[in-house]
Amino acid sequence: EGAALSHRLPLPPLRPGEELRIALSWEEPLGVLSAWLPERGRLLAVPALGPAPPLRASAGATLTRGAGAGVAWAALSALAVAVSLLVAVAEAAGAPAREALAWHRDAPAQVWRCWSAAFVHVTALHLGANLAGAVLLGALGWQARLPVVAAGAWALAWPFTQALLWLASQPDRYLGLSGVLHAGVAVAAVMLLVRPGPGWRSLGAALAVGLLVKLVLEAPWRGAVQASADWDFPVAVGAHAAGAVAGALSAALQLAIHAQWAAAVSPRR
Repeated sequence: EGAALSHRLPLPPLRPGEELRIALSWEEPLGVLSAWLPERGRLLAVPALGPAPPLRASAGATLTRGAGAGVAWAALSALAVAVSLLVAVAEAAGAPAREALAWHRDAPAQVWRCWSAAFVHVTALHLGANLAGAVLLGALGWQARLPVVAAGAWALAWPFTQALLWLASQPDRYLGLSGVLHAGVAVAAVMLLVRPGPGWRSLGAALAVGLLVKLVLEAPWRGAVQASADWDFPVAVGAHAAGAVAGALSAALQLAIHAQWAAAVSPRR
């Protein structure tokens, strides 16, 4: 996959012995082409939306590709796994982590529970399923090289997912990583849908359709918390829907912010 990038840079004439440096830095979905003279400072920044084009360095040009793509996303997934395991160990040792960290409807002032609730689980099966999901989602982001902006959207959706639960009548208490995982899938789907290239867009569409089908089959409108023969605990399907909404909105917000930034730094003609 590649994309052509062509910009006409209105640069001033060079002085005798003066060096011009051109750099292309790319952190999807936003890339910035910069040209500057060391003695005069930065002259021009040209943003563009899309995937990183194939980089071919020419004489006098320094080309760098976004090295952090996928790293922040994988790190966020690893954080979820590590802290969840630590909380599980603490609970096994007798610490009252569940009540201390779970989200409670009647405790709106304790907003930190919107983050901490994701790290607590009801049973070993609950923990194992969510850890497996976190690992798979982290691997997806790493392989797809999801940008830092995607990790930022997922991080924003984390507390947003639990906060949306206050809009429904159930549950009274919530704990677990599944809502946040649904948010991550929604973020990945949106980011891949706007990435040029049929392969990435097809993957984004598949994620979006799969997520939507899952939510429809769970039918959260029949009850935000439902018993299931497949699990040894009540399933908070309402949190799954909340996570999907939070993830999609957070991704859209991040993309809008980057688009505004792109417009702000674009050269005016």
